[in-house]
Amino acid sequence: MCEISLSESLTDKGLSTGKFTIENADGGRNNQLTIYLIFDRDFKSSVTAKAFDKNGLEIGRTKIEVEGKADEAGYFDFIFDKRSYIEVKSKISLE
Repeated sequence: MCEISLSESLTDKGLSTGKFTIENADGGRNNQLTIYLIFDRDFKSSVTAKAFDKNGLEIGRTKIEVEGKADEAGYFDFIFDKRSYIEVKSKISLE
């Protein structure tokens, strides 16, 4: 299982997380984070996901536009480079 963390900036803007999965995408292996994001307030901004291996070394990052209204939630896909392999015990930060 991986660990997901949100930056203080995102939590201050009313964002929180629910369930997530790590899947294969675009010819890669374990390079897609699908995460359920919950909006306590209206939100529209780019969000960067950074993946780190179990030793704390960065293995990939990607950015997407995220938008949601207060009291809404939904799934969002962060697709890393196909060479980024998100392994067990990886850490992923959303900023």
